[in-house]
Amino acid sequence: MPPIIDELPLSIYDPDAWTISLVQERTPTVPILWNLPPQLNALSVFEFIQQLGAIHNSNAGPIIIDFSRNSWVEPSGLAILAALISYVHSHHHAIRLEGLDQCQNLTYWQRSNFFNTLGFQSEESFFRHDRSTTLLEISRCTCDFDADEISKRFGALANRLQPESARLVSYLAQEGLRNVVDHSTVAGYAAAQIYPNKHIIEFAIADAGIGIRKSLARSPVHTFDNDQEAIENALKLGISSRFHLGVSNPNRSNNLGIGLHATDRLVRHHRGLWLLASGSALRIVDETGTAHYRRLPINLPGVFSSIRLPLATHAAETDQVLRQIRQEHTTLVKAFARKRHPH
Repeated sequence: MPPIIDELPLSIYDPDAWTISLVQERTPTVPILWNLPPQLNALSVFEFIQQLGAIHNSNAGPIIIDFSRNSWVEPSGLAILAALISYVHSHHHAIRLEGLDQCQNLTYWQRSNFFNTLGFQSEESFFRHDRSTTLLEISRCTCDFDADEISKRFGALANRLQPESARLVSYLAQEGLRNVVDHSTVAGYAAAQIYPNKHIIEFAIADAGIGIRKSLARSPVHTFDNDQEAIENALKLGISSRFHLGVSNPNRSNNLGIGLHATDRLVRHHRGLWLLASGSALRIVDETGTAHYRRLPINLPGVFSSIRLPLATHAAETDQVLRQIRQEHTTLVKAFARKRHPH
């Protein structure tokens, strides 16, 4: 099992200086303040979520999200903040946005359709154009149809830089979104961005549902002591399938349990970067294919996944890896059937 590490390897990104204000202990009648950091990305977001803890106080007041210091946001920040706002709503907290007039990055938040998707009013002073830009607006996923449509748009975005990468990106997005539909119990949020100068794509999917550990625990076959152990087992081929669970998947009768395993294999093969978090555990696969774990400072509701990929000629290699995974899965299912019915 990969070791637990205390800190994120800062070389993963090129983080400019950023700070984070943690929620101080407050009286029950004082609103809870969430300060967005100057840069909200896959690195800073895990410091930001420490502010989530205050909402579990039964006497906590409304949530105020302060945008005044933010000047940069990436798909990971868009997706996880959307999921957290959904989580706050589910706990019957009122939410108020402040500092929008001081936010240097307000137009990006608006173009991403963040405010509209989450039901907030924000006056736009620009002409909203089509999706032929480098940004894919944040989308809400609640069903298979949503998952398929969003993943097609992810692939189309990658196609703008490297047509042969479109299948890989679409496949990874579809697997992540179908996991939301199959296992989350709540809506998920997805966002994507291509960076032409670096020739990469980043896309993120987040939900505030039951998380990986509780999802696997719905079957009596799986009981895990901690979130890291649950994530490590969820990456095994077929672990969440109806064959491995011993019972039918409650949401999808033909679930094969390939998604997370295939994602891990493909991201490693193409030297991408993958952050997968649920509960108290964060798993990082860096560009060398090495996996590390970090213990989060607070239990993250649901599942967060952020993938950054170089856009190159992937089509033939992607198909080869997927064929191999499916062959391994077929062998696994046959072995499982023989074990259950030896005669």
